[in-house]
Amino acid sequence: MQWNGLTWTGVGSLLAVSALPETSDVAAQGISLSLSAIPSDMLGHVLNEIRQGMPCRVWLGALDEAGNVIADPYASMAGRIDNGMINEGGQTSTATITVETQLVDLHRSRERRYTDADQQFDFPGDLGFQYVAAVQNWNGVWGKGTGVPGGTHSSHNPRPPRGNMALE
Repeated sequence: MQWNGLTWTGVGSLLAVSALPETSDVAAQGISLSLSAIPSDMLGHVLNEIRQGMPCRVWLGALDEAGNVIADPYASMAGRIDNGMINEGGQTSTATITVETQLVDLHRSRERRYTDADQQFDFPGDLGFQYVAAVQNWNGVWGKGTGVPGGTHSSHNPRPPRGNMALE
């Protein structure tokens, strides 16, 4: 089947889709998707697709008698695969995945740092953080010094004289 510039290939029969939750609260919700009658020769393909954290979209659409998509399917949910389970049978298998909405990411801690190694993970060859470690351990004076003990002073802002000042 062709739709949205992609070729869609079925590998089994749809067994179940849990109810899509609708709440007035801003909360992470999840669903369960099961696919049955997966032929044994297609099981490897299914195992490659069921990986935790991978994106998952649930589309609601209809097909005509020839198997063509009628109008535009509706994206009813988008999220990430939480976990998956395969039940192997003799000739066919069943795969079940749970999908969490993208709101669940708000509860996950971010394990990223402002280091050169972390920057290289996303942008290999970028030199923007190469001196971060050296700056953290640096113990010196910023700016241009004039050699005046106790600080730096410019000629247009001289240090006031010490001692008593006579007013005229």
